[in-house]
Amino acid sequence: MDYSDIKIKIIEYLQGHSQPVSLFQLVNIVFQGRYSSSVIDNALSQLFEESRIIYTSAGIIGAPHNLSQLIEWVQDKDERDVLNLFFQGNSFPAEQKATVQQMVRGFLQNRCPIEEDSYKKVFRKYRFTQDSFCTIFSQPVSTYIYLTQICKKGKLDWRQIRLDESQSIYVRNAAISAIASEGLLLDNQVLPCSVEEIGLYLLRQHNAPVDKETLFLEYCNFLTQSAPLPNVLSVSKHRFASVLSASIRTITGQAGALRFRQSKERADGAMIKRLKLWQYRNQYISAEIIYKNAVAEMEKANIQNPFELITLLKQFPDICAKYHITFSKAPFLAFGSGNAIAQLQDLLKELSPISGEKLAQEYERRYGLKANTVKVRLLKEISPYLRNGVYDLQTRSITDKQIEGISKKLTKPWYMVEDVQKIFKSKVGTRYEAYLSTENLRKIGFRKTNTIIYSNRYRSLIECLDKNDWAGNTFYVQNELWENPQIYAALQKQAAKFEIVEYLPQKFIRLAYLKRNGVHKKNLNAFIEDVCRRIQDDAYFTLKSLRDQGYEFPLDDLGFDDTFYYSILKQSKKIQGRKVAGTYLLRKSKQDVTLSDFIEFLLSQVRSIDIFDLSELIAAQYGIALAPSYIRTLASGSQMYYDSISEKIYLDYDEYFEEV
Repeated sequence: MDYSDIKIKIIEYLQGHSQPVSLFQLVNIVFQGRYSSSVIDNALSQLFEESRIIYTSAGIIGAPHNLSQLIEWVQDKDERDVLNLFFQGNSFPAEQKATVQQMVRGFLQNRCPIEEDSYKKVFRKYRFTQDSFCTIFSQPVSTYIYLTQICKKGKLDWRQIRLDESQSIYVRNAAISAIASEGLLLDNQVLPCSVEEIGLYLLRQHNAPVDKETLFLEYCNFLTQSAPLPNVLSVSKHRFASVLSASIRTITGQAGALRFRQSKERADGAMIKRLKLWQYRNQYISAEIIYKNAVAEMEKANIQNPFELITLLKQFPDICAKYHITFSKAPFLAFGSGNAIAQLQDLLKELSPISGEKLAQEYERRYGLKANTVKVRLLKEISPYLRNGVYDLQTRSITDKQIEGISKKLTKPWYMVEDVQKIFKSKVGTRYEAYLSTENLRKIGFRKTNTIIYSNRYRSLIECLDKNDWAGNTFYVQNELWENPQIYAALQKQAAKFEIVEYLPQKFIRLAYLKRNGVHKKNLNAFIEDVCRRIQDDAYFTLKSLRDQGYEFPLDDLGFDDTFYYSILKQSKKIQGRKVAGTYLLRKSKQDVTLSDFIEFLLSQVRSIDIFDLSELIAAQYGIALAPSYIRTLASGSQMYYDSISEKIYLDYDEYFEEV
């Protein structure tokens, strides 16, 4: 006898009733006596063997057809509540996790087939994330969690399902939509699905700047080879170039060529401040000069040419406004009232008499405009002063009486140029500039640099300072001197030889004085080597972390603060350092100190951590205050992965995937 119709009728009836039913009800109510009890009983036996019904003490019930109904079968209310919370994705305290997991395993043992089981095959084939699975199949979180408990995830990335012709067109299109929100998998790294991210991915493949036309062609080829992809990625060449140029992870160089560079606003802003832009006030100057004057800073900041420096400066309008910078035809900048012709005239006042060739060469040296261009475009502006092949302003010679009067005022070994101008003006009148020549200063006994005038009793400005302002055992470098590139470079050269050590900001102590207290150069080098032995290669540390590890600083008895120790350690080629939130962060490496790399260094030890715990750990172990929000920003520009739901940061996306 064929029981198919009878079984269908029984299942339909059971699904419409939440309470158990009896054999009597089925025979007399459902079938109204058309079949005998034995026939109905045979049909029920087949249904039971097919796991489509269940016998209970209260009667017959239909087997649950989904996870929700399966949970409702659990008689214990507390257990039902826990299971509902678990499959909804809620987390449990650490001390309860083992108990909950045991409860879930017990619940899933000997379970009957349910609708969610229909996804087992595709789940075992592809490696889904929670969001991608739920989006593609329009399923609740509970289905995904259920499948993770009963199946091993597949090896194929879920994005490949969009190419799987065995799947419905609905599923394949849904996978393409999911990519728009979940991102692309490229080189085992998940990238946000956006024009910017794909463009940056392609740009990183190049070791040199790339013109926008070439990069756009590569982008179009990528879309073709990776199709199908979300429509949002299809953009015009103009739009593509605009997006990439505006990215904080690119920098524009000569002829608009792009190069990958991770912008770090705080670090870049601090670097620009260290350029001492004040020294270029009221100058029309090539960015090449600024670049050459700060080559070490440029290398550390990964700025490869003057055109990239201009791009970086444009990102800081506040700094540009402070120094009244306007951008002329690259690579030239105008600071304040800087004017090419006016500064040529000023240069002539300083050097007159001088040949056109030498004047053009000096102009190129100071301001960056090529000497040939100076001769062709600018020298004609001062042609009235050309006599017998020499440009001569016919500066006025200073009289003996004026020399005597000015000499009485110039009693110090050095002055800022502005201060000397005021003295000349008081003695020779409003036309003082005609008297303020190199020759007249020589008569008075002084030499002139761009910003400082010093006594010619000394062979150089540095010797002048060493024998006067810096003559003591300790000395302070005034701001106007600290910001002078020549002076700053000289100080760093002495510090590298341990002739002087910076013990407070802009305050130095001489090694000769330290020797009187039993501290010699060999002691400073021994301190560096001792620290290097304690620190592993590529490891980050601070002076606080060293102390917390029990390290006793051998020079602590001298009473110096951390600036002193940092000044010593940074002279080592094995140690790099920078100041972060008021604390010196150091690294035993030839590579620069970067905050994103510092965070990755910490994560390599724990693999993943709550972002608030990480912030507290950095403060406790290293004495550096980094807000969680800033750590999130650092993670976004690296291979690290931040999960906003759990508020955890992972070493990379694979680490996140393995954990969840």
